[in-house]
Amino acid sequence: MTVLKPLLICTWPARAADHFRAQFGVNATSALRYFPLITCSTRLNDADALPAALREAQWLFFTSQNAVTALQTHSRWAELKALCQSKQIAAIGAATASALEQADLRPSFVPPATLAGAAQVAQAFAAQVAPAPVLWPCAFAPRPELEQVLAAHGFSITRWPVYETLPLAPGDAAWQHLLADCAHHARGLVVFKSPSAVEAWANLAGAMLASCPIDALAIGPTTLAAVQVYVPALFECCFVSAQATEKSLAEAAAVWLQDA
Repeated sequence: MTVLKPLLICTWPARAADHFRAQFGVNATSALRYFPLITCSTRLNDADALPAALREAQWLFFTSQNAVTALQTHSRWAELKALCQSKQIAAIGAATASALEQADLRPSFVPPATLAGAAQVAQAFAAQVAPAPVLWPCAFAPRPELEQVLAAHGFSITRWPVYETLPLAPGDAAWQHLLADCAHHARGLVVFKSPSAVEAWANLAGAMLASCPIDALAIGPTTLAAVQVYVPALFECCFVSAQATEKSLAEAAAVWLQDA
C-alpha cells in the first residue's frame, strides 16, 4: 500500500477566500480536506423587540463575525444599524472587525492579534476604557471569560444572544471515507477554529478515528484548552497558532508539515 502525504483536515466549510485553500489547495507536500462540523443559526426573530440595553449601552462588544451576520438578518436592520452606529464598538479578531466594516459599523477598539483569548482582550479593554454599560451580541451559550473579566473591572455587561452554534451530522459514509483517508496518509492534522468544533469532533468521531495518527491544531488558547481535554484519547499531540487569526493558523500548519 502506498503511503500518501500528510493530510490536513479543516473543520469548516470550503470557501474561496481561505488561507488554507490558498496555501495548501495545490500543494505537493500535503492533501487538504474540508470536513465542516458546525453551523450557525440566527436566534433573532423579526417580531423580537430590540433590547432596552441597546439604547442604554455605551459600548457594543462583538466577539464573532456570526453575531454581525445575525444582526443583519433582522427585518429592522436599518434601525438597528443606526443605533449601533451611535455606540462605541469593540471587536475581537480581524474577521469580526472586517465583518463590522462591511456592515458599515466601524469598530473603535480592535485588540492586537498578539492578544489571545477573550480574557486577555477584556483585560486590555478595561485598561483603556472607563467602566460603562456594555451590550454583548453573542452566542446562545457563550463562554463566560469576557463577561467575568469586564464585570470584575466594574463594567455592566448584558448578554444579547443572537445566534446559536449547532453541530452538523456527517453521515456514516462521510466518516468512513474520512477514516479511510486518514488510514492511507502518513499523518493527519485536524484544524479547529472554535471550541464548538472540537466538541462536535469528539461527539461525532468518538473512538472511530482514535487509532489514526492524528494531531490537532487550535486557533487560540480557548480552543486549545478544549482540544487538550481530548489528548491523548483522540489526538496524539496538540498545537496552537501564534496568533488567533486564520493566517497564523495556516502558518502553524505549514510548520507542522515540515516535521510530519
